[in-house]
Amino acid sequence: MPAIFLIGKTGLFMPENHSLKNKRHILRSIIDRIKAKTHASAAETNFHDLWQRAELSFALAASQKDLLQKQLGVIERILSDSNQAQVMYFEHDYIYEVFDHV
Repeated sequence: MPAIFLIGKTGLFMPENHSLKNKRHILRSIIDRIKAKTHASAAETNFHDLWQRAELSFALAASQKDLLQKQLGVIERILSDSNQAQVMYFEHDYIYEVFDHV
């Protein structure tokens, strides 16, 4: 069965935030929820030194695209339910297995 990978990124804006320490707290909470609910790999990948902006990237793997689509929906809900961060953009793509079997 081929592997399918989902990769994505989202830009977040935190208008009420005024420190890097609080930003890290907000992001840690969002990342922990994404990991707990979807088992995705997730991390802050851009805007590290800005107080009110962040970019999170995430990745998942499965053998069926519909499983990844369900997990993507969970990630979108987690982000939209956050009352401390607004989603500025949300991008994702699928990569299909390209490895040759030996």
